[in-house]
Amino acid sequence: MVMEARRSSKTDLVGKVLYIEDNPVNILVMQQWASRFPGLRFEVAETGSEGVERFQRFRPDVVLLDMQLPDCDGIEVLRRLRTLPPDSWVPVAMVTAFSAETDRRRALDAGAAAYWLKPVDFNHLERELSTLLPPGAERRQ
Repeated sequence: MVMEARRSSKTDLVGKVLYIEDNPVNILVMQQWASRFPGLRFEVAETGSEGVERFQRFRPDVVLLDMQLPDCDGIEVLRRLRTLPPDSWVPVAMVTAFSAETDRRRALDAGAAAYWLKPVDFNHLERELSTLLPPGAERRQ
């Protein structure tokens, strides 16, 4: 992943994001990126099971989810999240190196709100994430 985004007032991100990813380098890069936004609370889970558990405690506004995790795939994590009460549902964006159209289609069919490829284009991530974060998220923190 290459970090090339520049912060602008258009993309000041505010809200709570849960990143479910097992690769330490990807985690570090995303944490560094997120640290540039004071209004963004960013938590990480390194397995699918930990992600579902952390989701319930953290109550994020958006989930960024890798497709390949050590204990299950991202589609299974998405299914587990969708078994929780509907009032806890939030947008889930897959962030993955799986570029096949069949993978993208599976994720979207399972309920993913977006499908973003690695390496992450941070300008694109900021624009798209700003559309997934709910208005007024800063008041719910």
